[in-house]
Amino acid sequence: MRGYPKHVATKTDFDNLLKMPEHKKQALADLKRLQAIDDALITKVLTRSVPNPKAGEEYTAPGNDITEGPITLIEPDMIDEDYEVEIANPSPSWKQQGFATKKELDDLITAKEVAIDGK
Repeated sequence: MRGYPKHVATKTDFDNLLKMPEHKKQALADLKRLQAIDDALITKVLTRSVPNPKAGEEYTAPGNDITEGPITLIEPDMIDEDYEVEIANPSPSWKQQGFATKKELDDLITAKEVAIDGK
């Protein structure tokens, strides 16, 4: 390998880079960036049926290839409405990199900082 890689894909890659004196500080900095990513929660969009406040009202739609002129339609009783909920992220960044838990990532960073600083 020549130089530091553009993309560090797995925990094993980090372990190997941390063993190389010339890449140890940059690998530790990348681990800290990974640790700082706050993606524990994600937003999910769901749909629910709600009563239509305009139910029963008539409106006119322009014609198309099938109909010759405008047509009159009636608003439905129920309409679909999108809403958002926050859920736990099933695949946070640290998990994508191969760490079993966020604590495992934190512990690795702490251990390597101690090794670099010599404390």
